[in-house]
Amino acid sequence: MTVDISVLIGGEAGQGIQTVGLAMAHTCHRAGLYVMAINDFESRIRGGHSFIQLRISDRPVHGPTRKLHMMVALDERTYGLHQPELTEGGLALIPKDNVDTMMQHHRCKMVDFEGEAKKAGSSILANTVAAGACLALLGAPFDLFENVLKSTFNQVEEEHLAQNVQAAQYGYTAAEGETFKWSWRWAMTSP
Repeated sequence: MTVDISVLIGGEAGQGIQTVGLAMAHTCHRAGLYVMAINDFESRIRGGHSFIQLRISDRPVHGPTRKLHMMVALDERTYGLHQPELTEGGLALIPKDNVDTMMQHHRCKMVDFEGEAKKAGSSILANTVAAGACLALLGAPFDLFENVLKSTFNQVEEEHLAQNVQAAQYGYTAAEGETFKWSWRWAMTSP
């Protein structure tokens, strides 16, 4: 099966969008996939729109694509701006508190990003919850993402690392079992 999908994670600047996006990219790369990442952010430290778009393929990729197969909208603005780019059959992961506004045109999976993050220790971990949910929908083994998180956050306190792993697990569990037509079988380690 050929893999060639595009995933966008967006929210407000300062929510750690790039950090978890790059962790997801490393997870895909470690599975032997090719990844192209595009960061887009405003020049504000907090507030404003920020997103990372990943193109994931089992073949070399040479450029981005405008179509999205999956969108993780940590805020309503992300959904409003990028919803037209979702392909037919695309999936949007959305926060539970914005259900009415966002469920108009595409299939949506509601995840309580902030609530799950608070269970892991802090609402600031909502981005890691989102990444865990996204990777579960793509069919990635959790162990692969956990190892990437451990290497990404190897300079932080053990407690902070444990909270990130727990947040990722909560997100993974929240989306596990949901069907996504562009998921595939993953390798556990890079070739």
